[in-house]
Amino acid sequence: MSGIEIAGLILGSIPLVISALEHYTEGIDVIRDFRNYRSILKSLKTKLSIQEDLYRGTLKLLLLPELSLIEVHALFPEIGSEINGALWGTKDIEDKLRKRLGDRRFRLFMDVVEDMNAIMKKLMENLDIDMNGKPKWKPIYNTDERLQDCFAWEWRRIRRSLGKREREALISSFERYNNDLARFVQNNEIPAPPSSGQDKRFVKYLDLVRNQACGLHSILGNSWRCNCNAPHTAYLRLQHPSEASPSPPTFAVTFPSRQMPTARSKAGRQESAFWSHTVISISEPGDQPEVSATEISSTVPLPTPKHSTSQLTVKLSSSLKATTSKKKTSRVQFLATNKRDLSSRPNAAISLNPLAVSPPLQTNDCPTNDCSTAISLCSALSETPSGKPLGRFLNATKDQTALITTDASQELSKPLCLNMLLSKSVDPGRLRQKLSDKERLKIALTLASTVLQLYDSPWIDTVWSGQDIQFLSSKGADNDEAPFIGPFVSTSFRGPASSSGSRQLPPTSPSLADVLIPSKVLFALAVMLVELCLDKTLVEMRQVSGEEDGTRRTTLLDDYETAHKQLNAVYQKSGSNYGDVVQRCLKCEFNITPKQKRLGFEDFRHLVYEGVVAPLEENYKKYLLYRGDI
Repeated sequence: MSGIEIAGLILGSIPLVISALEHYTEGIDVIRDFRNYRSILKSLKTKLSIQEDLYRGTLKLLLLPELSLIEVHALFPEIGSEINGALWGTKDIEDKLRKRLGDRRFRLFMDVVEDMNAIMKKLMENLDIDMNGKPKWKPIYNTDERLQDCFAWEWRRIRRSLGKREREALISSFERYNNDLARFVQNNEIPAPPSSGQDKRFVKYLDLVRNQACGLHSILGNSWRCNCNAPHTAYLRLQHPSEASPSPPTFAVTFPSRQMPTARSKAGRQESAFWSHTVISISEPGDQPEVSATEISSTVPLPTPKHSTSQLTVKLSSSLKATTSKKKTSRVQFLATNKRDLSSRPNAAISLNPLAVSPPLQTNDCPTNDCSTAISLCSALSETPSGKPLGRFLNATKDQTALITTDASQELSKPLCLNMLLSKSVDPGRLRQKLSDKERLKIALTLASTVLQLYDSPWIDTVWSGQDIQFLSSKGADNDEAPFIGPFVSTSFRGPASSSGSRQLPPTSPSLADVLIPSKVLFALAVMLVELCLDKTLVEMRQVSGEEDGTRRTTLLDDYETAHKQLNAVYQKSGSNYGDVVQRCLKCEFNITPKQKRLGFEDFRHLVYEGVVAPLEENYKKYLLYRGDI
């Protein structure tokens, strides 16, 4: 018997012991004097069931990343189905396990597995059961009285061989080995860099950004008083704030024109229209809002236009809980531009319904008589000239103030998603220019930071992708400068009476997908990091390998398998720093228990920052230093 076959043998023997315990529990009922043995057997069965789940989970965590989907279903069938012992004994499975652990750790792993197998063999021997989980003895009488006597005799014999002291010693030893094995496998994950006090403070800052981003969504969602048929859309600019000295959070939000597209360029050029740029800062009651159009400084800035400003103060009051429970549609986008004064642009495009108005804000820029009545944000954006306040808007439950500063309008093209910029099949004449290495590294950093800024928020779905990350063109087709502004995520607002459905997960096996992908948002980030590194989409990667024929809908497991196959290519092209980040996100390797691998846990957010965001920022800075850009 090969070493790895023992691991599969344990996986099959635990259910056999549990089955035998069920048999004896039922048989106890025919004995007149069973005392408390029913509860003893039930307790023993429960303990073994728990250990079976832990052991199965340990093997899955260790082997699933190396297995094909066919092998996964053969080695880990649904509980109650037959284990494929022949496959467990193959050299291919042993080689995959050895690859995951390395030679030394593989030997240590197998030492523990052999000890666990010895315990299970002892339990089966004491229970006197065969390899099907059935008692080896057979009753020779058919009458109930004879059956009672036979079972009572056999049970007394088994009870003596499985006394309390030996029983507890065997189960305790198995639990100890099983827990050691689980920790051993967990520690095999790629460790994140050590944390620092500064890192923890910065994660707190990102928590603040997320809280205010949810508030921003709430206030926009309740600030439209219009009869527009089409929904209004807001594009939130994604940016990675500077760790050195983060300024108070500000948000760059762009609103498309209601008339887009208003013009069509010459052949081969994109349609364009005028879009409104704004900068928004949010403060709590009692805080003096800072009137500033300065965005959070970014370590990796993409070109952004500078504009004259006018100001808008908005009242915000939706709780974070209420905000995040709203359904929404999300997109991420970039922008294209020809400047034009805000007062002369067409109507801006956004649609939502406001509630009440707060008492007037006493500032030099907002006279009381201008701000004391409820107004429509839709009308304010389309009618207020540059340099004038748009008004102040209330939300129902959480008191926050949003100060909106308009940045004039720009002529921008129809959004292009990240997948289009990476795809080789898109018309080159429409794109004009592909993303450079520098831009792709910057986008990777920004998307990683976005996870901590917008997770579980109305701005991004759990299953987001390059289809949701979009850009707008900012230069003419005859200009060689970088043509893209962004990235952005977008949300369509349909008013309080209607809702837009969130995207649903593709159909897949919940148990297998949850084990492989405990954090869907980090998995989606890993996929985009792979695509940015290799400068092609996952669909194109499958087409090259012959796995994509367009005849079936792909699932999360298909994407996982494709991304996993590209890990070596990622390491080879972008180095160990970038490759480790992709592997951590893809396999959710953060040296923390599976139940804690959720961004709602503060410790996990620290690990994500240290193991994902910080390494990508370091990677980008090294690239800039190498190129002489800093």
